[in-house]
Amino acid sequence: PPALSHRPPPARGVRGDLLRSAPSQRSPSNQPLRSPSKPGRFIVTTSRPPWHGVHRRDSIEPRAHQGVHQTGATSPGAWPFELNSTNLWSVEPLTERAATTRRRILEAAGAELIETGDVEVAAVARRAGLSAGLPYRYFGTRSGLMSALLADFYERLVTETVLGHFDGRTWLERWRAQLTRWVDWVYDEPLAPVVLGRMVGDAQVAAMEARCARQVIALGAEHVAAGQAEGAVTRGRDPGLMSASVVGGMRSILAVVLDQDPRPDRAAVLQEIWEFTTAALGAARVEAS
Repeated sequence: PPALSHRPPPARGVRGDLLRSAPSQRSPSNQPLRSPSKPGRFIVTTSRPPWHGVHRRDSIEPRAHQGVHQTGATSPGAWPFELNSTNLWSVEPLTERAATTRRRILEAAGAELIETGDVEVAAVARRAGLSAGLPYRYFGTRSGLMSALLADFYERLVTETVLGHFDGRTWLERWRAQLTRWVDWVYDEPLAPVVLGRMVGDAQVAAMEARCARQVIALGAEHVAAGQAEGAVTRGRDPGLMSASVVGGMRSILAVVLDQDPRPDRAAVLQEIWEFTTAALGAARVEAS
């Protein structure tokens, strides 16, 4: 989509981490770039991946992103997504100070969710040592904060377990290395048991989770297609559906084991996931033949 050519200037008397729009500013589709909750104000998103900090039903589409899992050519955090520009209210990055504050709020929200199983905005502000209204200035609503926390979790998950480089001479060796990193990351991430197993929210949060899951599946489909091209995975099957079955199964397995006390040994869990995924992908049959 065409890049936004409008950069609304900060209004005098407004904090540097927020921008106020001039009434005449319009998007390429000739629609005013305004927040529906605060007419006349632009919502400031971050320079992080596009699904980060966007609080409306935006359109996120995968770009061509070949060879990520095989070469590790994509640097961590370089997301293969782009936004439909007609749905952006602002593309201005946060200032360094604002980005630090935003991170403090997200970390406090994560700690609150882990400790209490819920996110209450006033409690998050107290935990972060900020004024009660500041989280609303960054995330709009409680649902916006929970959605951003969810997106941040998936961003870190994908950066560490999908977009990284995995050693191995063959596709199966690289897949084993990737699964190992996935299990290790989830076992060590305090938010994982909540997000993968117990997190609840309203329609906005559910929509964000579905969107994140679709992007993980889309990246997995490229990995499956690479395995098919190499002859390590059964050919003639839909890579997207195969990826969906693998991602869904892995999530279910990890949700169960993370909720157990004590948790099963991660090596045993890795082996179960390995057996399941190779069978689901037909990799075991290909290897045997």
